[in-house]
Amino acid sequence: MGQQISIDDLQRQMGEILQTFNHECNTLIDEAAKVTAAEGARLLKSYSPKRRGNYARTWTWRQTRRGTCYIYNNKNYRLTHLLENGHRTNYRTGRYGSRTDTVSFPHISLVETFVQEEFPRKFSEYIEYQR
Repeated sequence: MGQQISIDDLQRQMGEILQTFNHECNTLIDEAAKVTAAEGARLLKSYSPKRRGNYARTWTWRQTRRGTCYIYNNKNYRLTHLLENGHRTNYRTGRYGSRTDTVSFPHISLVETFVQEEFPRKFSEYIEYQR
């Protein structure tokens, strides 16, 4: 037959097994987040409007100590909302001037939906690979 284990040993062994499983899952989640964030930053660099290229070039990502990954624009963070949603400008020509709306470039929302779909897919792929 099998080994006999006391209740105290069973509790300790189950705790060790769950702790190991938790650590492995956290490692896989961190790895999937890193890969997905790097891919999202690369896509933002390619989808961003490129008048001079400074805005598109400065997309990057980082991971905090707690494991959360952020994709952000390092230098031109003030432009992200204006370019994504468009904005109104004032031209001071003539007696009263005129107001025009600029064209929006929806590039962040495209990558956001991609990342939201890709992260669970990557995580499940890593779990299947671990089996």
